[in-house]
Parts: sequence; C-alpha cells; structure tokens
Amino acid sequence: MEENMSTRTRDHQKMAMKAEVKILQEVLLKDPRGFFYVDYLNMVKEAIDKDPSLREPSSVTKQELQKKLNHHIAYR
Repeated sequence: MEENMSTRTRDHQKMAMKAEVKILQEVLLKDPRGFFYVDYLNMVKEAIDKDPSLREPSSVTKQELQKKLNHHIAYR
C-alpha cells in the first residue's frame, strides 16, 4: 500500500492544539489587520481553562499555524 507523502510528513510533525487554531480564527474575524502575540497566548490559555478538550491536537501542524501567525502578529 502506497502512502501519500504529505500524510506521512504530517504524521511526524507536531500538531497544533485545537485552542490555538480556534483562537487564531476568532481573532482574525475580529481584526484581520493584526494582534499582539502575548494577547493571543493569553486567549489560548483562557480557552483551554474554559474547555480542556481544546488541548487535543487539531488537523493543523504547528508549522502551518506559525506561518499563519507570522502574517498577523505583532510583538511588544
């Protein structure tokens, strides 16, 4: 059986938590121009505190999430 290369590669990469992906989507809906990374991290923590199931891996890799974040985050 032949495996898809992207599937095999994805299996060996760390997956982002559902909370990280959910908060990124929510923040971008509110303000697509950008946001502070510290605020993003605090929102992820709060989301996990409210719903621990958001710690589960998502279908997005950490690398894919970081690419999306890099286009929108600001540091202070």
